[in-house]
Amino acid sequence: MSHGRRRGVAAAAVLVGAAALLTVGPPVSPARAVDEVTDSAVTVSGRMGQLGDDWSDLKVTVSQTKNLTNQSVTVTWTGAPKTKFYAKDPNANYLQVMQCWGPDPDAPDFRETCEWGVGRYKKNGDKTEVEPPEQRSPVPADPLEDGLLRTGARLIPFRSALDGSRTPDGSPEDPFPAEGLPPDSPLKPAEVLSNYFGIYTSNEIPFAVTTGDGSGRAVFEVRNAVRDPHLGCGVRTGGASGAPRRCWLVIVPRGEREVDGTHQEIVTYRGALTPSIFADRLVVPLDFTPVDAGCPLDREERGTVGTEMIAEAVLAWQPALCANNGPVFAYSTTGDEEAVRQVLDASNDGPGLAFTSDPVVPEEGQPPVVQTPVAVSSVVIAFNIDLRLAGTVPPEMEPLRRTLVRNLKLTPRLLAKLLTQSYVRDVPDGNQKNYVADNPRSLGVDPEFLALNPDFAYIDNGFAPDGIVVPYGNFAAAREVWRWVLADPSARDWLNGKPDGLGGGPHGKGMEVNPNYRFVSAGAQDYFPRTDPSCINPEERPDLEEWQQEPSPGRCTLDLFPYAPSLGESAYQTLRADTKQASNWQPSFDRSIPGKYGKEPPKQVGQRFALSITDSASAARYGLHTAQLCKAVTDADGNMAASDCRTADTTGMLAGADAMVPSKVPGVRTIDPLRAVATPKAYPLTMVTYAAATLGAPAEARRDYASLLRYVAGNGQQPGQQPGQLPEGYAPLPQAMRAQTLTVADTLERYQPPSPSPTPTPNQPPATTAPAASEAPTSTPTDTASEVPNQGVPPTPAPPAPSQSPPVGKPIAQLTPGSPLGQVRWVVVALLVVGVLGGMAGPVLLMVSRRLRSNSGGPA
Repeated sequence: MSHGRRRGVAAAAVLVGAAALLTVGPPVSPARAVDEVTDSAVTVSGRMGQLGDDWSDLKVTVSQTKNLTNQSVTVTWTGAPKTKFYAKDPNANYLQVMQCWGPDPDAPDFRETCEWGVGRYKKNGDKTEVEPPEQRSPVPADPLEDGLLRTGARLIPFRSALDGSRTPDGSPEDPFPAEGLPPDSPLKPAEVLSNYFGIYTSNEIPFAVTTGDGSGRAVFEVRNAVRDPHLGCGVRTGGASGAPRRCWLVIVPRGEREVDGTHQEIVTYRGALTPSIFADRLVVPLDFTPVDAGCPLDREERGTVGTEMIAEAVLAWQPALCANNGPVFAYSTTGDEEAVRQVLDASNDGPGLAFTSDPVVPEEGQPPVVQTPVAVSSVVIAFNIDLRLAGTVPPEMEPLRRTLVRNLKLTPRLLAKLLTQSYVRDVPDGNQKNYVADNPRSLGVDPEFLALNPDFAYIDNGFAPDGIVVPYGNFAAAREVWRWVLADPSARDWLNGKPDGLGGGPHGKGMEVNPNYRFVSAGAQDYFPRTDPSCINPEERPDLEEWQQEPSPGRCTLDLFPYAPSLGESAYQTLRADTKQASNWQPSFDRSIPGKYGKEPPKQVGQRFALSITDSASAARYGLHTAQLCKAVTDADGNMAASDCRTADTTGMLAGADAMVPSKVPGVRTIDPLRAVATPKAYPLTMVTYAAATLGAPAEARRDYASLLRYVAGNGQQPGQQPGQLPEGYAPLPQAMRAQTLTVADTLERYQPPSPSPTPTPNQPPATTAPAASEAPTSTPTDTASEVPNQGVPPTPAPPAPSQSPPVGKPIAQLTPGSPLGQVRWVVVALLVVGVLGGMAGPVLLMVSRRLRSNSGGPA
């Protein structure tokens, strides 16, 4: 399939995805900024251990314990002994972390309510093999186990909060079921547990490493009952007015002793639930937002639609807006251009307000709109990396073994290499493809990457990411990533075919771009293509009949490097180090059921190297660090290093917003990549989200949309985790932008439709009414604006001289009918919809709804 056709299909799918409406759900409590604690943080202290390990100096802090939903919390600690390793794996002095639901954390059967012990897995060639779940196996040698389980038990049972069901323990009195694997199979306990959780779904951390100074850090995924019904967190337990179920974060310190108390250099038992080990647990309460909380479902909704960049904020604002009999706002995510199309489509009863980063210019005959800023956030490259070092490293590197990486530096050219499948590992059967075979095997061994990130010089052989996870669809955020890449001369030259000059490559002059991506240098795409046509040829197996064989062409790019359904899902997959990559072929033994590919499980803790493109708010929800965006400079000796690195924090985003330039729509500013780079501290992928409200909506609807804008400009800019506050990952709007939004709200509510008048001649523009206003914020001009193509937004003008900026203090409320949005493109897209709707509607609706439910507390 050509890249043009792929893009058309993506655009068609976006139209289908627009139908997936996010109805009002439970309030969302946003995640905190990475490495910051909240006012609900809790610190617990260790004590002398049951087996003789001394944990008296251990102090563990959980960053957030209230108003929780599906998100992450950060677990940090001090005062622990340094982790000892054996065969590169932690062997002693580490922490184990899990989520439990039992009502009494001191009860003997509390351990049965903990999601723990799914077992490890290993790779055997192309196959993933699950090891027996010995971490949930009873230990007869433990003297405290006596009387807690039946004689002959093979599994510490798990009890579900959903229906009270309990796994059998495998004893003669409580045998494993006969269905499936033989009852005596070593893997039978894993099969029994898989009805509740398994290697693809568990959130447990089997080991968290302590560094040489006695400190450590882990990011733990907490879940409510919608994502994990067997834990049941946040479900009301006493009827409609009852309190939501409290759950627990359980931290189990592991020392240097076996279960019988003997000190060992190599500790063999890794389980956490045997009583002598579980006795040392530290327990932290987790209070969740009720899963049934939210706005009333029996009131009329006002529809909104638009960019996912605003999703976390809208979901946080919804419950505050509908409180005290306020209006209820529904919200669905779609691409920027599709959102605008829906709002301007006067032929249906569609949404009256769109969220977009682009200027909105209605066609002649369409109702005018008002447009104003509502949020400042950014596109980010998120990562989740455990530094997996080689067996022998310099002494100063040893304390970093298997610790979470906190700092990563990328350049436009490095990101271009990731996005174009130009590393050997990022192409199916890449070793056999001469156009990439001599490029670096992966990002982790690229000389440019190592020059900017020297700690990776000592990574273990084979430690590499499975590409970079990118979201599916057409949207402005993708376009701005490509504009930033193409604005960099070295990245643009490389995409045009110039080697990077760092050695190797097909012609010995350095790494070269995958030629299947040469087209991206022609202009900024508004999606992330996956266009390498390579596949891993099917393996013909003599033990299978022809109908059971793996079909041709085998596993291809979209099997091994699939899209994430959304920006939010992209972040979630990064947290779990789960790329959804297809694994080996699983033949069917029933002609009525087709065979299928398996799925690679999430990478295990200690082996994660995950990267993604997402938004700053989703990255914050899931506790992900984000890459610094840097320039690469070379000194007189030819040594490369990072320079002028930019961070997606509040300072960087506000500077990025201030560096934007006026568009042809007054009051709406757009990104100029060169100007952003020239502005000190400005994060170049900052995005301002605008609300575009149609004045063609009924007066009552306009009044409600105006109330939304007023809330956004006021209490909605207060950072925090309570419903109604601004989630982490957003920068509060500057005062000038807030004033602009308040003025636009007044204009929207008070608008009087014009009286019928004679049809204007073709040369007569439609009338507009708007108060005089200023641009906000104003910036000091710097370099000439970038000439990089910018699909979907007006050409970026050169920065105005100071005298050209309107006086500050009169925020804009501009009505903007004018030139077309480009109807021809939508005719083409509509034709594509007709061709693919039947095959695409179900999968796309599922993908979009998974993201939306994830934001509102649902499964992802």
